[in-house]
Amino acid sequence: VLLDDPARGLAHPARSRIKDLVSKIHDSGRTVLMCTKLLSDVSGISTRIGLINRSELIQEGTMESLTPWLHRVRAIELKLDDDPAGVCGWLKDQDDVPEVYVEDGSVYFFLSGRQANPHPFVERCREAGFPLTAYREHEVLLDEVHDTLKSWKSGGGPLDGRN
Repeated sequence: VLLDDPARGLAHPARSRIKDLVSKIHDSGRTVLMCTKLLSDVSGISTRIGLINRSELIQEGTMESLTPWLHRVRAIELKLDDDPAGVCGWLKDQDDVPEVYVEDGSVYFFLSGRQANPHPFVERCREAGFPLTAYREHEVLLDEVHDTLKSWKSGGGPLDGRN
């Protein structure tokens, strides 16, 4: 059974019923492949999880094996003395950088998993010759990543004022 974001836009009680239905389908011996942007939709009912970024499987495993990786997501804000176009192109070529945005002269991007510690990453930016004047990290829950990206794409401010 293939389900494409079946709980999208539903309130919590309806989401819970979707989870119950998926569990019943699985318990009947059928394989269920479900696409979702929210971990809460699959928590407690999935046996395997695959995380896809830019059409590439970047992590796969059980919820337990991925938990340390899943909860290490940082949104990074870079300030530069120069035009941010160069660093944006460089960032888009890096592993584990799903999205890059520029707003008010700052560059914003996510780091996750192995790259969740921004310090070595920022040093690599400097070594690549980008004139960084400052950077700031913002803690982001994985379930918020999609909403944050959606907000950025629709013209909302990066991280909606979060520090």
